[in-house]
Amino acid sequence: MRWQTWLEPLIALLLALHVYLQQSQSPSLLQDSDTREILRVTSNRPPLYWFLHDWPLENHFYRPVSTLTFELDRRIDPGTGEAFARTNAVSAAVAVFLVYLVTSLITTQRNVGLFATGVFTFWLSPLDLSLLQNWGGSLAVAVAIGLIGRGTSLLKSFKWAGATLFVVLMTMPEANLYQGVVNWIPGRTASLATVMALGALAIVLTGARKESPVIVWSLLTFLCSLLALLCYEQAVAIPIVCALWISASKGTTLMKRGLVLGGLLSLAVYIFARLAFVPTAISTYQGQQLRSVEGTVRNILDTLVPGFTESNRIAATLDLLPSLLLTGQWWISLAAMLAPFAGLALIAEQRGLKEAGAFYLAFVVTFLPVAFLKFFDHYYFMPLAFKAMFVAWFGLLLWRSVVNEWKRPRVAAPLRFRPAPGSLQRP
Repeated sequence: MRWQTWLEPLIALLLALHVYLQQSQSPSLLQDSDTREILRVTSNRPPLYWFLHDWPLENHFYRPVSTLTFELDRRIDPGTGEAFARTNAVSAAVAVFLVYLVTSLITTQRNVGLFATGVFTFWLSPLDLSLLQNWGGSLAVAVAIGLIGRGTSLLKSFKWAGATLFVVLMTMPEANLYQGVVNWIPGRTASLATVMALGALAIVLTGARKESPVIVWSLLTFLCSLLALLCYEQAVAIPIVCALWISASKGTTLMKRGLVLGGLLSLAVYIFARLAFVPTAISTYQGQQLRSVEGTVRNILDTLVPGFTESNRIAATLDLLPSLLLTGQWWISLAAMLAPFAGLALIAEQRGLKEAGAFYLAFVVTFLPVAFLKFFDHYYFMPLAFKAMFVAWFGLLLWRSVVNEWKRPRVAAPLRFRPAPGSLQRP
């Protein structure tokens, strides 16, 4: 029906508007040390200065485009902070809608884009999202009991229960995006880069379906990718994501090569400017933020490998067995450790490894540039945009699988006549 073609985009726009309306009202919005220093320095420099020098905090980062937004907000609203809060909210809201657009372009499943937008909006809310842990296990148990009651085998019921627990655990965000991006002015570096990065991916996915003109689509990819890099260095991952997604998409070889070249060329230009205009030595701030090698590896595994944290927790308490078998927390950790295997089994069974892999790989690749840094909430904004796509895709796959299993008719055993037809009468 025609109304269905515009209903989803309309709902996605409303979700983006919801994020925008949650812009910060904090009276101390401009009072943290980083924001005060940015405002002080930008007031003494011409705008084009930032394309040739370190950014205002002078800790060896090249971010001229995001710095210009501080300059613009300072001129619009030099005192109250309303323009600063509005820019942070707008960038987050636009990113929310672009999550819908990019997801809808890459997947063939209906409603995934809308649900991804909903998940990302949920993560940007100022709610206490830790409450998800309280009902995840209960929901998984309810799924298992319901399917067993319908006659599903124990193995299948536990598989779907484990997949349910997996999607609930994946819905738990690694960071407070509202606090790190909407409510913290310097957090816009990540949200602005994400907007440009998702824009580049939307261009790539659209251009890959075209036959010409190659130069136009390649140039658009180059410009959007470069703008993302000039906002925040985490966007170095985007040309890689573009190349990975293009390789799995349909389209002419010439167009694909042009789009990949556009992304890689933006990365080359950024690296050249970064080396030319910003000191290459590690700044004091960067030295403070770097994790150890062991800490980096642990951070990568904790964030990117589902169940790794729970497996470590179980391994650390094995010497306390069998007494731990009497505690509920141990069994919860065991279920959380095994849940990803149930999720992977369901994805393989439904032949969804290609789409699931595209979303999760983008989450992995965009997280790696900040994996070696100590925690900040805004580091996770770009990776969680892609994780929201994966969670929505898998959640809908699970929902349809469980519903189909629930609706499957149960074959009754044939009636047995006593005596059976044709048998001799017994005395």
